[in-house]
Amino acid sequence: SFNANTVYGGVPLENPPAQTLEEGYTPVNRPKDPVLSGYAFKGWYLEGDSEPFNFKIYDLQKDITLNAKWEKVTQYTVTFDAGKEPPEHGKRPIGGNGNRISFSNYVVDMPSPQIVDEGMKAVRPEVSPRHRTSDKIKFIGWYYQGVEFDFENTPITGDITVQAVWRRVK
Repeated sequence: SFNANTVYGGVPLENPPAQTLEEGYTPVNRPKDPVLSGYAFKGWYLEGDSEPFNFKIYDLQKDITLNAKWEKVTQYTVTFDAGKEPPEHGKRPIGGNGNRISFSNYVVDMPSPQIVDEGMKAVRPEVSPRHRTSDKIKFIGWYYQGVEFDFENTPITGDITVQAVWRRVK
């Protein structure tokens, strides 16, 4: 059998189903690795063992329970800022309040912050106005420190805020 719930105070996880095997050399089928936010799965272990269970070679002579081993990982917050409305020629930009931005005929709510394990990647959120408009304002993308943020290739290593960039089109 398998015990995935070996994190003190962790969220209860569903255990992989138990396997019934013949006595002797019968390989145990490795279940899919469990996932728990804030922890890295390090493998399946027999009670008291310091090395992960070897699913390929094991002489099964009694019922066993394999316990999941977890390691706490650091998590960071990726926050999405509304940015500013692009100015009309000769006018100053109009700012959002961080969580939403209002243009003359519609409002855009920003996506909720994402909690990301250290070294993992944030997911590019969609931005869509609640009300369509005749304004010619286009969402350009998400920027971090003045450069377009690359969601597909940038591991998160600290708390960051990415900002929406808008452009007025003619």
